[in-house]
Amino acid sequence: MYYYTPRNLNPHLFCGLDGYMKSIKFLIFPFYLLVTILLGMQVAIASEIAKATYLVGDVKVERQGTTISLQENGSIFEGDALVTGADGIVHIHFVDGALISARPGTKLQVVRYFYDEAAPENSEIKLELIRGVARSISGKGAQHAKDKYRLNTPVAAIGVRGTDYEVFASDTGLQASVNSGGIVVAPYSSECLQSSLGPCGEGFVELFAGDSRVVVVGFDSNEARLMSVIDAIKLLQQQGELDKASASNDLGTAEPIKDLAESDSKSDDTTEATKIDDVEPLAESAQIASNLSSDLVSRQLVWGRWSGAVSADELALDYSSAKIGRASVLGNTEYGLFRAGKFQSMPNEGVIDFSLQGFQAEASSNGASSKLANLGGELKLDFGSGAYSTDLLMHSALTDYVSLSESGVVSSNGVFVTRTPNQWVAGALSPDLSEAAYFFQLNSNGFLVEGTTLWNKQ
Repeated sequence: MYYYTPRNLNPHLFCGLDGYMKSIKFLIFPFYLLVTILLGMQVAIASEIAKATYLVGDVKVERQGTTISLQENGSIFEGDALVTGADGIVHIHFVDGALISARPGTKLQVVRYFYDEAAPENSEIKLELIRGVARSISGKGAQHAKDKYRLNTPVAAIGVRGTDYEVFASDTGLQASVNSGGIVVAPYSSECLQSSLGPCGEGFVELFAGDSRVVVVGFDSNEARLMSVIDAIKLLQQQGELDKASASNDLGTAEPIKDLAESDSKSDDTTEATKIDDVEPLAESAQIASNLSSDLVSRQLVWGRWSGAVSADELALDYSSAKIGRASVLGNTEYGLFRAGKFQSMPNEGVIDFSLQGFQAEASSNGASSKLANLGGELKLDFGSGAYSTDLLMHSALTDYVSLSESGVVSSNGVFVTRTPNQWVAGALSPDLSEAAYFFQLNSNGFLVEGTTLWNKQ
């Protein structure tokens, strides 16, 4: 058998091979370079799932093994982990309209975020709150695919019922509260795996808006249970977790709701609260201008201030102007709702959708206050059932996101007043049903939120 050795190689052949290999390298190099560039662009061309619409302090993103500082309006991709420092706060707006805020000392990972715009029921959303405090307001994905939405924490899984909720999580437990909708919380078990999607069907508890309690899992028990806020605070204090949870605004008793009443006098309380409006609300805010003074005079429904001068940005007329050709329907300590004409009767059928024409709201807590920006609203009247339903989404740098969701019965005189444990809505319809207006008041994470609205028939 003949073996090739270096001595057997033809030097000319060797040189030819060398030249051939060089030519191959010359051809391969551009292809290799192109592949390298494309791989490097993989993150850049990945689908953006969210933007950081509000950001203060130290906020970073862990992405594919690297850590970068997140900037306001910066892009968020599937797989990203958001990490806030001791002074960091970030608000995230997702492609399906979902909103999440992460407070100081928080780490939140977007494990899976697939939103199918054409068929929202096919969406899949999975988040992981590794530590800290986060607030989540469901978008279209979670609303239409509740069975495929999940927020994992170190000790339990959370599913939603179309929801605005807040969670504090640590290695040893979680505490969650609900602002609207409901949540399903269950500790991990053989029937509730971290790898699953959707709410767990075993060992769970449910919490809905209007219930003043919170859900607690862990700390001193592996079971999920409902507790009063005071008992939850005591438990966190006993377990040494209270300082970690202090970034949350829901640890404390909220200021009681003030009564709505038909009144013709203004409160004597003239204490001025500190204004905190230096930080601009969300950049994508659909805030509706409230300076409608020229249009208010011609409306059938107007807000009138009982006494005192009306500021330029106020959604109201002075009392003497508001009462011209109108009679007061209801009011609070500052404003009355005045209506022109006599309301005849409610239709027996039909549905009317209203669009928001005027909005103003303010949140206050412990001497601090802030005006709220409106991010959108709906008002619907179903005359067949004699009921109304409304939703508002608001925001300020002081309060984070605030949502109002309410429904109730409209009386035969076109007035509606609905009271729940945490909020009030009181309003009226114009005689020709072309206008609506209501006052709202709610407790949200320790803030008293009050506002007035004006609506026109679509």
